[in-house]
Amino acid sequence: MTHLQNLNELGIALQGYDPVSYFSNQPVKGDSEISTTYNGATYLFSSKSHKATFDATPQQFIPQYGGFCAVAVSEGKTFPIDPNTYTISDSKLYLF
Repeated sequence: MTHLQNLNELGIALQGYDPVSYFSNQPVKGDSEISTTYNGATYLFSSKSHKATFDATPQQFIPQYGGFCAVAVSEGKTFPIDPNTYTISDSKLYLF
C-alpha cells in the first residue's frame, strides 16, 4: 500500500533536509551526493555517517504523516511544511 508523501518534483522528502539531523536539534540540508531511497522517497544526508544511521533503522527517522504538516493532517488536510518548524515527540519526527 502506498502512503501519500510530501515530496518535491524530484521525489525528495523533507525539502532536501537530512532526517537524522533533526534528532540532534540541528536540521540541515542534505547533500544530493549522499542519498538513499526508502518507500519511494529519496532522502538526502549531510554526511555518510547519517546515511548509515538512517539505512540501519529508517523507520526511526522518517517523518510522521508522510512529511506533511501534522496539524493539517489532524484536520484531514495536507499542507506544505517549513522544514525548520518541527518537534520530536516519543522519538518521532513531526513537521509543521
